[in-house]
Amino acid sequence: MAHRVGSTTGSTRGRAVRRVLFSFAGGLGHLAPMLPIADVLRGAGHSLGVCGEADVLAGTEGFDAHFPEGETTSPSGRSTGTLAPPDLDHEYSVIGTHFAGVLAARRFDLVRDVIDRWHPDLVICDEMDFGAMTAAEHAAVPRVVVAVIASGALTRIDRICEPLRRLRAAHDLPSDHECSFLTQDLVISPFPPSFRDPDVPLPPTAVSTGPGPSLASREHPAIDWLRSGKKPHRVYVTLGTVFNTESGDLIVRLLRGLHRLPARVLVTVGRDIDPATCRHRAATSASSGSCPSRPCSRTSMSS
Repeated sequence: MAHRVGSTTGSTRGRAVRRVLFSFAGGLGHLAPMLPIADVLRGAGHSLGVCGEADVLAGTEGFDAHFPEGETTSPSGRSTGTLAPPDLDHEYSVIGTHFAGVLAARRFDLVRDVIDRWHPDLVICDEMDFGAMTAAEHAAVPRVVVAVIASGALTRIDRICEPLRRLRAAHDLPSDHECSFLTQDLVISPFPPSFRDPDVPLPPTAVSTGPGPSLASREHPAIDWLRSGKKPHRVYVTLGTVFNTESGDLIVRLLRGLHRLPARVLVTVGRDIDPATCRHRAATSASSGSCPSRPCSRTSMSS
């Protein structure tokens, strides 16, 4: 299994310039936690590549090389599907069948091809990009895994070990019944330590770069708003998905339901969205009633 791992392409301030490949399996929420790391590496003069969903890469800047997966689609072609009651067992299964199963197999082929063509010295991937982790190991390229689930409690080893065992076997990698390869290299958690589920502690190889001790102790207009007023009629809704754009209707459906509550509502989203447009669409698409007169605030919170 002899593969070219990488090469020095120059020097900046007396240091070698390295090629670093960022890889993510999912939407913007899988890439965003890695962007501050990319900023630091870019400032140090390194060459950066990024590999992931074409729709996300279409709006991503600051990388020297782009390796999109799939085709770019118009936002109007996206749908959040049908809202269903929360089902954690279903979510755990999705991680195993999709992220560690079908998607991991596809991502392995893509990332392995990028490694062969672009020759990165380091692969940095999100914790759900099991295919990229396996591809980096297969190519003997060092890697860093970045946490994207703050609590760490969504990935259940018993749900992902079997599909990952099959993936490793398909590419002649040593068996790993405990899935220890997931945390054998550096793991970075960009979240406040208090967000981590105590039942799922960070591995010994991890470092936490998130602010502490808690977001609740920080200065922020949204937090000040939540602390003010009388209890208990305040509702705070925050979204961190790729469906926060005006073309998506998840935020509209939330507002449509919230306007029936006798409460002040604060809504924060990760991307720009016009509150006036949201209120109008919620009102015109509702089967009955009208848009609430209570204020809908727009702000952006970062952990």
